[in-house]
Amino acid sequence: IAAFFTAMKPPPQRGTRDPDRYAEGSANAIKNECAKCHMPGYTGDRQIPRIISQREDYLRKTLQAYRDNKRRGIDDSMNAAASRLTDTDIAAIAHYLAHQE
Repeated sequence: IAAFFTAMKPPPQRGTRDPDRYAEGSANAIKNECAKCHMPGYTGDRQIPRIISQREDYLRKTLQAYRDNKRRGIDDSMNAAASRLTDTDIAAIAHYLAHQE
């Protein structure tokens, strides 16, 4: 089942890409080493989810929940990674990941 869903192409994005916010999100994703776990291209692998082209509101709410310790994965690595993010950082990263082509 996982292989089936992994092979699916993400749905087209809604909304317009903001060039400044996109650039800020890209810089934040690099600075916070998101690709270290989520793989280059943010495609995920096995238990690590694909985060590229997810809905922006979903990414924002999920990152905030990890940061605020209201959500946990199989370990606390996302909580630790998100703990240093501000709301502005989270909004920019969510925008960047949601507007990938």
